[in-house]
This record gives sequence, structure tokens and C-alpha cells, in this order.
Amino acid sequence: MTVPYDRPKGIITDETYRGIWAPQGWKLLIIGPTATWRQEWHMWEAIRDIVQNALDESEEYIAAHDQWGLCIEDMGRGVAVSDLLLGPAKAKPWYARGRYGEGMKVASLAILREGYEIYIETVGKEYAVLFYEQPINGRISVLAAMWKPGGTQSGTKFHIIGYYGSPYSERFAVNLLPSSIICEAPANQDFPTPRKSTMYTSNRYDGAANKPVGDIFIRDIWLEQIDSMYSYNLWDVALAPDRYAPEKGSDIGEEVGRIWTHLTDEITIKNVLNMVSQPPKQESWESSAVDLSVYNLPGKYQDVMKDNKETWIRCFKELYGSNAVITRDTSREKLLEYYGYSSVVFSYGSNELLSTVIGSDIKILKEIALRTSNIATVDDNALTTKQMNNLTLARAIAKEVSYKVNSVNAAILPKPSEYSIPLGSCDRVLGAVYISIEGLNNATNSIKIIIHECAHINTGSEDTTPSHYQEIATLSAQVIQAVARGVFAEQLKNIKWY
Repeated sequence: MTVPYDRPKGIITDETYRGIWAPQGWKLLIIGPTATWRQEWHMWEAIRDIVQNALDESEEYIAAHDQWGLCIEDMGRGVAVSDLLLGPAKAKPWYARGRYGEGMKVASLAILREGYEIYIETVGKEYAVLFYEQPINGRISVLAAMWKPGGTQSGTKFHIIGYYGSPYSERFAVNLLPSSIICEAPANQDFPTPRKSTMYTSNRYDGAANKPVGDIFIRDIWLEQIDSMYSYNLWDVALAPDRYAPEKGSDIGEEVGRIWTHLTDEITIKNVLNMVSQPPKQESWESSAVDLSVYNLPGKYQDVMKDNKETWIRCFKELYGSNAVITRDTSREKLLEYYGYSSVVFSYGSNELLSTVIGSDIKILKEIALRTSNIATVDDNALTTKQMNNLTLARAIAKEVSYKVNSVNAAILPKPSEYSIPLGSCDRVLGAVYISIEGLNNATNSIKIIIHECAHINTGSEDTTPSHYQEIATLSAQVIQAVARGVFAEQLKNIKWY
């Protein structure tokens, strides 16, 4: 259908309406906002809300240029006269993309301010949206609409007359390629149709920065650009009335986290692990924004991630090494290193759930404690002469530097982990020191071990703690002084240093 030339357009007055358009059957509806209302809206915001209305009507739309300009079409129920009022008679349902009933009116203002005309064909009616000039303290232009019977049999065609600019197709998630979908997670919105929040590969590239650029969509509508190789379409985020930000700042990061719990693709899992490691191995928007906190994730999301834990564990080990472990408490890093592990820390909002799924330092240290609780002592008669001489020296040193040590024994020590070889251990309650057979094969090692374990018993402190280091230094000095006084002369006669 071609757009008629004899339609109302431009700025009309009461005189032109009554003299020209009323006789032709056009009825006047004064919507009310002045031409200066919401001046931050331009063509993108206008097209955004027109398409949003179309999607709410029929879940799809067509935007194409024709001889008159840009036409945005849907196959919905049509636009009623009451829909043109600010605060329409019937509010939009909670699940709609648009919520406030202002979109088409503000969009029309923006389009008219840009110098274009608006003509709408809809079910049983046609509209011309324009400015109506009122004589109030001079003359003020307010938004108005003229309408009369006609239009279409079904759907709506919103014509922006004279506009041949961008329809912004890339800013609507319904236009993204299905092949770019990486992962989907069920949204809480399941009426009138179940929705899925979706993660896509980025469809844009910043040539100047030489990197991909991602986007955030809220209910199919573009919100903002992000520094990421991924884009996200989120359904459980409510926008503030101005539509430039979420009502709650953390909503976007929380919903992206819910999508991540459904990841199965190993390349993507490795990428997201690198994004949220601290510091990030792969800096991106997600590094600081995404929240995988168990407090914000319903149990059903956690369960999905745990069901796929083998994949997460495999990706974690391939990225960070077979001896890598997630560290919940950074004060344990040196202790883990002592047992042959390398620590990996993730962002505050991600560390807890990832630790639950992949495993953490807490589990490792419990396993070490269990393994080292079973120590088998070795009788002195079973030792070689060299081992016995070194053990005798160790006993003499313990007697000199610690009144808390009650016994020093040779032992077969269980490995605390597959990445470390145990040389010494102690029981602080019994005051017992255990030196491994391997440790007793070398005199220097025997001296180091006895001083190390005596420092544990004297202070009660753990490996790698400042108090333990300080006690080792103190006991080492005492041993040197004792050697100078000849305290260990008898034992040293039998020591072989090679």
C-alpha cells in the first residue's frame, strides 16, 4: 500500500484541523508532551521502542526501506487509539519487553524532532502522528495524532517518512545468527512462553583495538557494548525507567553467571576461567562484572554445574596444571606450595562456587592431614650405620634446643601429596619428631629436618608462617653456638658429609 499524499503532516493548528482534516474524516487526539520532552532520545531510541512494540506483539518484525523511507512491520493485533495515550488504559504485562507505556510516544517525538514524518497503518485504522500547535503563552507544539478508519487487515506498519538511515538490525537479538549461540539457560520468565537467556559469540570486531566487542541485550533489545568476545541476551533483568541501565546494578552480572552454570563447551569454559582468575589471565568485562556467588544462584543452577564438574575440573587442570588448586584463603598459598601445589585464586564472586565444583585447598589440606596421620616408626636396629649416626646427631640437637621434644625416631612417612616427598614430621601432642629414612641418608638434611620440626613443636605454628620461620632462625643460631662450645663433638666424629 502506498502512503497517501493527502494525509495530515507537519504542524497543524486547530484551524487547519477543523478546516481541512476534520471534513475528511480525521479525528484528533492530543497526546500532550511538548516537542522538547525527552530530548536525549534520537533515532536509535525511537527505532528501538518501535521494534520492541512489534516484538511484544508477534515475536518478530520486518524493517525495510521502501520508496517512502523506513517501514517497521509486525503481524500483531494492531494499535488502538488508547495505546497512543501516555499511560495507556491497560498497562503492559510484566513479561513484556516494554513496561511503561511511553515508548511509541517518546519515539514519535524523537522522529518528528529529527525532521521526519510518521504514518501508521494498523488493523482497521491509519494514523498520522504530528505536532499540534496550541496558543498557550504564545504557541507551543505538543504531540498529537490524527486517525481515521482504514489501515490493514492484520498487523501494523510504522512508516518513518524520508528516513533512509540505519534500521539498527544488529541491535536486536532476534537478528543474531543461531549458529552463534554458545549456551542457553532457562530464565525465570515462563509465561506466555518459556524464555532462555543466551550467550553468543561476538558478532562485531574493533579493528582499531584489534579485538572482538560484545553486547548486552535485555529481552532482545540492545543495552550496551562490552569489552568481551561474547554477547548476552538476558531475560530476567529489569531496566530502569530511562532504559539506559538495569534497575539493580548487579542484575546483569548475576544473570550472566546463571548462564555460565550451563556451559559445556570446553573452549568457552577455559575462557571464562581465565576471565575470572585473579589477576585475570584474559582481561574482559566479565572479569569484574560476572557473579557466580552461591548466594545469588538458586540451587538448580548450582546442580547443573555440579553435574558437569568433570568437564570443569578437566579444563581447570589443563589451564593451570595438574597440581593446581583453587585457594579459598590466600594465607594458605605458601603452605600449599610447600606440599607441591600451585594456588589459583578467582574473583570474589566466583571463587566459592568454582571451589565447590572443582575442589579447593580445604579438601587438599584435609587429605594431607589424613595421609600423614599414619606414620610407621623404624627400629634403630633396622638402620644403616650412616642413618643411625645422623639420627644420633639429630637427637642431640633436639635435646639442646627444645625441652618439648620427647622423642626423635626414624620413620616411613606417607606422602602428603603426589607432588611432594616427605622428609620429616612431628606430633606436637606427644612431642615426637619423625625423620624419614630418605632424610637420614644425608647429614645436612637430618640437621635441617630436626631444626624444622623442633620449631613446629616449640611454637605450635604451621609451615610457612612468620613465627615458624623466626623459630627456625633462632634454633639455627643456637645449634651454631652449641657446635662452637663443643656440645656435639662426640656425635660429629661419626658424621660423613658426603
